[in-house]
Amino acid sequence: MEKRKIGEAGFARGVRDGETGWATKDVVLEINHNSRTYIFHHLLKILEQEPDVQIKSLLIERLHEVNSLRFISYMRGYLMVKDNQIDTLHQQKISIMGQMAAGMAHEIRNPITSFQGFVQLMKQDLMRGNFDPETFLQYLTICQEEIKVLEGLVSNFLILARKNETVNKQLEMIRLQPILERINQLSKHFVIEKDVNLSFCYNGQKKAVWGVASYIEQICLNLIKNAVDAVGVRGDVRVTAVDDAPSEQVVIEFTDNGCGIAEERMKHLFEPFYTTKEKGTGIGLSVCKQLIEEMGGQINIRSTVGTGTKIEVRLQMART
Repeated sequence: MEKRKIGEAGFARGVRDGETGWATKDVVLEINHNSRTYIFHHLLKILEQEPDVQIKSLLIERLHEVNSLRFISYMRGYLMVKDNQIDTLHQQKISIMGQMAAGMAHEIRNPITSFQGFVQLMKQDLMRGNFDPETFLQYLTICQEEIKVLEGLVSNFLILARKNETVNKQLEMIRLQPILERINQLSKHFVIEKDVNLSFCYNGQKKAVWGVASYIEQICLNLIKNAVDAVGVRGDVRVTAVDDAPSEQVVIEFTDNGCGIAEERMKHLFEPFYTTKEKGTGIGLSVCKQLIEEMGGQINIRSTVGTGTKIEVRLQMART
């Protein structure tokens, strides 16, 4: 009965320590070795006063048995928890790989289908002798656009795949105003269909940051598109850039009065392939976060359902 209780206590302690993750396996082994050495060292000192050799031998044997039982039971509990954690992580990785494969296949299929359709139309026209240069040029233009979509998808997946790797592009001092003016021009086609009010405000200051111009452009266009998708007809989307002198950062804010984001969804926003949009890929915000962090910045999101969303992109200020 006593041995069973010792084993159960050791097993329970191993499970508890494994779940809390307070120490690695190597640390546990080192602690066990040191505690055994300490205990036997002091026991031998105590037994120096014991004349009966048989009693000494029995005490040492009993102590060794108890310590071994406790340690073996502890490691069984500890390793059981770690095995379960490894299995869970493995299943999560398999699930993520499945999501990646499904997402990649779905997003690539659409432009490829369009590309194949227009190639087939051109082939049929040629076979029928209905060659119209203007129509062919229109078809080829559409095919080129679909190829650009594919290139963008592949680039985004590669950005996610190189997470935690060193950024390949050198950070440089960049003036924000010319980039924001270009973004303003590029984003106009986002708002035409829904008749959204899009405004930019730079406060008349010549702001400069450390970053990569193409990254900043991609981030801003992505966040503006998300904001436009979130608002209704004649909704408001505003982009502002302000200096935060105490933190030595420049803050680019994207504010909309759209549907907002539910609290339970907020914690998943930066997960790859998580999306609340019917036609979304779920990689836009993940890519934005990756690029921002590569430039040494941060992204913060505040949102209220039915009121709107504000996203802050914080980049390192560059002194001119």
